[in-house]
Amino acid sequence: LKAPFPLPDQNKEQAISSYEEHNRRVREVIPPHLLLEYSVEQGWDPLCNFLEIQDCPARPFPKSNSAISVQVQSISSFIVPLILVLFCIFYLFSFTFQRATGRTVLSWVNVKLNQLLHRVVMGRRKVQPVAFEAKEKPL
Repeated sequence: LKAPFPLPDQNKEQAISSYEEHNRRVREVIPPHLLLEYSVEQGWDPLCNFLEIQDCPARPFPKSNSAISVQVQSISSFIVPLILVLFCIFYLFSFTFQRATGRTVLSWVNVKLNQLLHRVVMGRRKVQPVAFEAKEKPL
């Protein structure tokens, strides 16, 4: 096992030992006629025989646990919660900003962009702030 970002540090020997101990315990607890020790490299036949399925699929056994898919899953397990947290933070900020200033973040950004554009077009002269009238919200 390697531990590239964003996975936490891993101990290869401990992981292998834990895996082998788990397998030993499963073999000890499950009766042999109810246990299938199987590798996906064996294809459909052993699995179909164990499950007593007569019509075994002819297509190749699917491969979905590739290194790339594991990397995508590990990265997305960090990105999705991060996006949710950032969304919540921005929502709380914009809600507080609107309560405190009487305008939305987007309207404030629009005023600042207009001021900046006016400065660029008119030169570096001091520009009077653009008046902003907040609309009252209906109750």
